[in-house]
Amino acid sequence: AVARNRGASEADGEYLLFLDADDQLEPNGLDLFQQELQRHPNARMIVAGYCSVDEDGNFKKPKLPPKLGSPIKNFHRYINRKFQIAHGAVLMRRDNFETVQYPPGITNGEDLVLFAQSLILFPTVSIPAVTVNRFAHSNRERNQIDQIRKGGTKTVDLLFNGGLIPKEAMRYRNPFLARRYR
Repeated sequence: AVARNRGASEADGEYLLFLDADDQLEPNGLDLFQQELQRHPNARMIVAGYCSVDEDGNFKKPKLPPKLGSPIKNFHRYINRKFQIAHGAVLMRRDNFETVQYPPGITNGEDLVLFAQSLILFPTVSIPAVTVNRFAHSNRERNQIDQIRKGGTKTVDLLFNGGLIPKEAMRYRNPFLARRYR
């Protein structure tokens, strides 16, 4: 989280695309984002699809984002896992980081916080195409149950920051908490 936030603050470009070490950008990935920006110049976040690749090199079925609707609907659908967002499949305006950031201090769920808050705060569009392949490995943070337990409800508290997200979204806090930690 700290490294990504620092990268955002030191970047010169107008848009940011973060790739993890286990991500591989599709050859046409940047072109797809550029085309979408031309169609939607006011978009502050563009969400595309991704494909997971297992440890044996087998490509799984691509996960494509839905056509997005209202900010509250996008937020609600995302936190309820109706669609997923992956690094490398998201282009964000750098100035978004003046409002939202990856929350330091948690190692599992920091992307959930940033993406959910961005969905409700910024104009977002989706591309029904894969822009990145994500290669699986056994030591991924999201597979580390001890890190999830260690974080406790901190992810939920950071996500539902009443000073940041609209009041109407706060009604989803307790149901989200119950589902996340059941």
